[in-house]
Amino acid sequence: MSDRGIAERKGIWTASADRRTKQIAAVLLGSTIVAHGALGIPLIDRASAQEAAQAVRFSIPAQPLSSAVDAFSRATGWQVGYPSDIARSTTSRAVSGTMTPGEALRRMVAGTEVGVSVTGPTSAALVSSAAAEDGAIAEDGSVMLDMVTVEGQGETTEGTGAYTTPQMGTAVGLPLSIKETPQSVSVVTRQRLEDQRLDSTADVLKTTTGIQVQEWDSQRTEPFSRGFYLNTFQYDGVPVNNLDAMYGEHRSDTLQYDHVEVLRGASGLLTGTGNPSGAINFVRKHADSRVLTGEVTTSYGSWNDFRETLDVTTPLSGDGSVRGRFIGSFNDRESFRDREDSASGLLYGIIDADLTPDTRLSVGAEHQRRELNDNIWSGLLPYFSDGTRTDFSRSFNTAPDWAFWDTENTTVFGSLEHRFDNDWVVDVDATHLMREGEAKLLYVSGQPDPITGAGAEPWPAWFHHEAAQTVLSAKITGPYELFGRQHEFFSGVLYDHTHEDYIYHGATNFAPIESIFDWSPASYPEPEWAKGSLRVQKIEQKGAYAATRISLTDALNVIGGLRYTQYDTWQDRRSVVSEQSDGRATPYIGATYDLNETYSLYASYTSVFRLQNERDIRDDFLEPVTGSNTEAGVKGSWFDERLNASVAVFRTLEDNVAIATGERIPGTTQFAYRPGQGIETKGVEGEVSGELLPGWNLTLGGTYFESRDGEGVEVNTTLPRSIVRLFTTYTPEGNWSNLTIGGGVNWQGETYLPITTAAGTSRLTQSDYATVSLMARYDFNETFSGQLNVENLFDKKFVQILEGDEQISFGAPRRALFRLSAKF
Repeated sequence: MSDRGIAERKGIWTASADRRTKQIAAVLLGSTIVAHGALGIPLIDRASAQEAAQAVRFSIPAQPLSSAVDAFSRATGWQVGYPSDIARSTTSRAVSGTMTPGEALRRMVAGTEVGVSVTGPTSAALVSSAAAEDGAIAEDGSVMLDMVTVEGQGETTEGTGAYTTPQMGTAVGLPLSIKETPQSVSVVTRQRLEDQRLDSTADVLKTTTGIQVQEWDSQRTEPFSRGFYLNTFQYDGVPVNNLDAMYGEHRSDTLQYDHVEVLRGASGLLTGTGNPSGAINFVRKHADSRVLTGEVTTSYGSWNDFRETLDVTTPLSGDGSVRGRFIGSFNDRESFRDREDSASGLLYGIIDADLTPDTRLSVGAEHQRRELNDNIWSGLLPYFSDGTRTDFSRSFNTAPDWAFWDTENTTVFGSLEHRFDNDWVVDVDATHLMREGEAKLLYVSGQPDPITGAGAEPWPAWFHHEAAQTVLSAKITGPYELFGRQHEFFSGVLYDHTHEDYIYHGATNFAPIESIFDWSPASYPEPEWAKGSLRVQKIEQKGAYAATRISLTDALNVIGGLRYTQYDTWQDRRSVVSEQSDGRATPYIGATYDLNETYSLYASYTSVFRLQNERDIRDDFLEPVTGSNTEAGVKGSWFDERLNASVAVFRTLEDNVAIATGERIPGTTQFAYRPGQGIETKGVEGEVSGELLPGWNLTLGGTYFESRDGEGVEVNTTLPRSIVRLFTTYTPEGNWSNLTIGGGVNWQGETYLPITTAAGTSRLTQSDYATVSLMARYDFNETFSGQLNVENLFDKKFVQILEGDEQISFGAPRRALFRLSAKF
């Protein structure tokens, strides 16, 4: 291994002005073409009086008719029937702008041999013009069709323009609507990802209801929910072992995702270990188009932030039954911190094949690289030795010029789904993840003298870590009848194996910091490095689970489930071997009661049993977290589920919760933790998300919680107890329908941490604050658009308090980003 690390050995990009020039030139030389059908064929509409008048914003590209109708149904809630021969032979027109659903359907098939009949307030049929002339449409508007496909609502959000989704399965594995799910859930749709420029996982988490985010530095971002660390990640519903922020997963690109589902509260039924904070499910984009479609973008922003993306879908067979999608991005940016810069890239490819009308095979791979240079490690010192506050600028950077942190993550995945004639579905998934990271960093601690500046203590470190994980899962879902009513069943098995190697090099003969006042971090000399010490760990998890949704009455549904998880951990550190093995059943029960078509009540109980990666001062794993999570609430849904709202109260009881001690484990760069007992967390949260009026999208969420240990002492006080997140956009009708404007506010309450200095104990506090964002997008035509985003509009200066380090990390100043997009 070279001193520079994996970036140099594997060719990760190196920042340079010359490269940036080449990137911009490459994008500007690219060309895009939009294919449209001819105009002019008259449409058949015998039931226009039944047509719903409410307008909806559409952004549906030209594609096979079946895919276009699917996107239309997700955006409107309409059901559309059509003969299968039309689906095979027709390509739709692109539909963009705000209009009624009936008008959108007409534009979609204009210039084709297809007509539209609106058959009800939220239903329509597509027929060939020849069929219409032969009398397939009756005088009353009814349609006589033979082999008919009915497209309803699905889970894909791309192209719908929506801020919510009709259904999701993160909570219990069944495809339920948000109102039918007996837990608190949120969805960040593709439209929100685009509107807010949520280009990284960290960006998504910072804007999601109920999620608190601690940004330690430019590499490590840690999410929390309801006061607990949120480390349960899923990809297309398959849970993976999220080791920690060392591999950069919390900074990964989001271009390859259709949407992100967030569950708040215990998630043990599907994820294997009941994490009390919740789970995050990243739902990937698929190759759904049977014609060539795509988008290319280029953007530039504050601190020389360059980003280019490409997203292309194409048929790989003549009939479109095999399709491929390729996604790529490159990002090169500097930082508000002096000298710090980064380069990152994403390559994503997937092939979707319809082996039969009922069987679908998907295989794909994803590769991400990220290189940080001259990057700070943790934050800045908050106090002088006499208890007075330091006054560092936001741009101050303690990193030397030899500092770097490189990460590389590769995922290979595949799934096979088969739907039986009785509506049962079998799904088999396989995922293999390979992670690698290497860094040379300088950590600065201590409380300097306010006069001389002496007392800051440097700590250089060099580490290299690699991990490989294999996840295999199989599940079956389907309806069944009992006592004259229809119910649903869900069951599955999962195997998860992770192997990680971690090499740590301490430093010898490193230079002291004479005075923090006249110290030049960039010129701090690289030390001599000691021989590395190796730690190897293995984690194996096997689980089986089953759940059923029983319809007791038309209004009352009960979901009950049970999972058994067997886990084994093994660690070898300097030839000292430690092992853990345990098995546990985690039950789940939830119920929903429909008050009417709009409102429902719900309640759920889940046991908590979670493995921990955190270690104590002896470098031993903490015992698993155990406890329970209970919540209840009310949910509402309007406008065919285009607008959803919920309010919930929750209570969590836990033992063995990891609490930072402020010390590092000897011989490593990792913090030590102690187990906290009798932790009680209770609170309330609510969210409204979706389309309030035609063209007006909104997401508004708020959370308040309290968290204390068995002795009544507050825990995790560096997390805000109160959070409010708002973002909204509006697209007017008429002549200004090409313009979208929006903005948002993120507010959070006070955080604090007691810190001991020579003058006594001081309370390090960040008072409540809010940041404001704005956006505007203009569609020049159906191909080109431009979008401007501004974050932290009023340049609010704030810090995040880092509990383990007893340091502060400044939030980013005002930032602007402008993006040009071309669709084809």
